[in-house]
Amino acid sequence: MHVVLHTQYYPPEIGAPQARLSALARGLKERGHIVTVLTAMPNYPRGVIYPGYGGLLKEEERDGVRVLRSWIYPTHSVSPFRRLPAYLSFVFSSLIAGLFHLKTVDILITESPPLFLGLAGYLLSRTKRARWIFNVSDLWPESAIRLGVIHGGWSLRLGYKLEAFCYRKAWCVSGQSREILESIRARFPTVRTYHLSNGADTALFTPDRYSLRLRHEVVSGTIALYAGLHGLAQGLEQVLLAAQRLVDVPHLKIAFVGDGPLKRSLMEQARALGSGNVFFGPTPLSGDAGRACTNGREAAQWLDEKLMAKKIIAVYQQAVERNA
Repeated sequence: MHVVLHTQYYPPEIGAPQARLSALARGLKERGHIVTVLTAMPNYPRGVIYPGYGGLLKEEERDGVRVLRSWIYPTHSVSPFRRLPAYLSFVFSSLIAGLFHLKTVDILITESPPLFLGLAGYLLSRTKRARWIFNVSDLWPESAIRLGVIHGGWSLRLGYKLEAFCYRKAWCVSGQSREILESIRARFPTVRTYHLSNGADTALFTPDRYSLRLRHEVVSGTIALYAGLHGLAQGLEQVLLAAQRLVDVPHLKIAFVGDGPLKRSLMEQARALGSGNVFFGPTPLSGDAGRACTNGREAAQWLDEKLMAKKIIAVYQQAVERNA
């Protein structure tokens, strides 16, 4: 069976969808399926095309999987409206690349967000006569409302219409969490759904594979580590404010590992607050998660206390709202 993973994000980029989907691609291939990844030129999270990539189309092989990359207009902005050119450019380029460079397709899995990619996914599934799975890793436009980037008007109405279109046209809607699927089922009870949960690679994430370099740079003591995207949704400004209140706690260091559009402003805020207990570590490369702490949001999503033998603190807005 030929399975196509249709996603804007894929290694060598770092991040949650990149790690999750590349693991899915490898797993499908190991089980005897033919796998093709239709993705964008790598540019996330810095908004700059990686060295060695560029142009309209590039084909390569990663972990024995065919990767077909098409053009994207990169951006570093956190504003959803300024990111529109990036989203829409890949919608059109991936559609053209898929039409001409994908032959027989049995299953097409489109990753959302970005929600706009569902347009290209639907059209490709129809032209290739493939079963279309719309994989939802975050609910949009709902998340945009909670973040305060969309307040109503035509953009919100358009977002909800596009969301409904994708769910109703998909052969199946998969979701990363039960909460996501509960929301979809409540609003679209006739839609077929499937819980495609995250997993943990127990050969990669083990207690003995922490970063020696990070440990030496922050000297000794207790380290409170955040590993993942430095973006709008993470609310890392609150961690900096907490660090300021904990500055007198001896032997406590708060480390940030990762990258993102807000990393520079967070570093400037830390300097302005005079937080001497805050350390910004290096950005781990894709595939180096075990050697450089972790490589993204998986630190909260994938790992439990027994796996890493470390305490993990996760803060979820939804849980806070339920208990309010």
